[in-house]
Amino acid sequence: MDKQILQAIRQKQELGVTLLLEHYGGLLNAIVRKYIAGRPQEMEECMADIVVAIWYHIDDFDATKNDFKNWIAVIAKFKAIDRLRKIERQQTTVELPEQLATTQDVELDWHTILRQLPQKEQEIFQKYYFEGLAAKEIAQHYQTKASWVHNKLSRSRQKLRTLFLKDEV
Repeated sequence: MDKQILQAIRQKQELGVTLLLEHYGGLLNAIVRKYIAGRPQEMEECMADIVVAIWYHIDDFDATKNDFKNWIAVIAKFKAIDRLRKIERQQTTVELPEQLATTQDVELDWHTILRQLPQKEQEIFQKYYFEGLAAKEIAQHYQTKASWVHNKLSRSRQKLRTLFLKDEV
């Protein structure tokens, strides 16, 4: 069956897609559902992305390195992860009301806002964003790795974002 599917898709015959979905549709759907459960429209679009990726990259498949089922499963997994990231990015993007976006005289009191963070995170946030120190320099100050600093900055931004969304500041 795999040979038929491969041959049809390589010859750009729509029958290949039909056979692919009849034979492996359940597997692909299960993989997508693992990452994007509860979002039928997103799942459908992800399945379409998977089929398109298989269609256009069929010549990249090498039977000596992998079997067809595993190859399409990997494509499905990464397309589903990409779609999930896209969904998460869209959810974290907050649109400001037009009044707020056009107001010139809005000034934030960063010292008050940063007090919502633990002391160490306040210091790291100030050094990085206000003093312009590199993560590597801050890491040396705390005798740790730059990745730790980036992790602290990311968590701080997330905490501040949550506070802004709750209007607690």
